[in-house]
This record gives sequence, structure tokens and C-alpha cells, in this order.
Amino acid sequence: MIFGLKVKLPIECHNCGFEVATITRPAGKYYADFKCAACGGPRGSLTERTGWLIQSIANSFGAPTTPIVLRRPPVPCTRTENPPALPAQRKD
Repeated sequence: MIFGLKVKLPIECHNCGFEVATITRPAGKYYADFKCAACGGPRGSLTERTGWLIQSIANSFGAPTTPIVLRRPPVPCTRTENPPALPAQRKD
């Protein structure tokens, strides 16, 4: 299973500023949840598609020893984190 694996998220923890999270069992409708590896705060959720991809890679090659780098933000945790703000559009 992928629970317990570490991932580096593209946005920092709202509580402590740490980028690495642990994949944990889901509390809601998503495949898995992310908890901050430093403070344990909620970091968002993992979609089923991405979860199956990580699971298939771990099954084929073994669990990674370093955090998996995710380039897109997770599904936001609406209770504690806001999605990242989009940069302002430049008008010339």
C-alpha cells in the first residue's frame, strides 16, 4: 500500500511551511489524504487516478526511499487550507 509514503507537494503547509507530507488513509471520499510530515496538519487529498499511479509504480519498483515529487497541488482541504492564489494577470 502507499500509506506512509512521503510526498513533496508544490505548496507549503499552511501551519508550519513544510513541503513534505505523508500519505494517510482517507477520511472522506478521496483515495488518500495528506498529513504534514512536520506538524501533522491536513494538507489535502489524493485523487484515485494519482493514487493508482503511485501504487503501480511502488508495486513495480518498490517503495521509494525519498519523497515523491508531485508537481500539481492536491485537492485542497477546505477546512484548513486554501488553494494557492493564482498570479495576477499582467495587462499591457
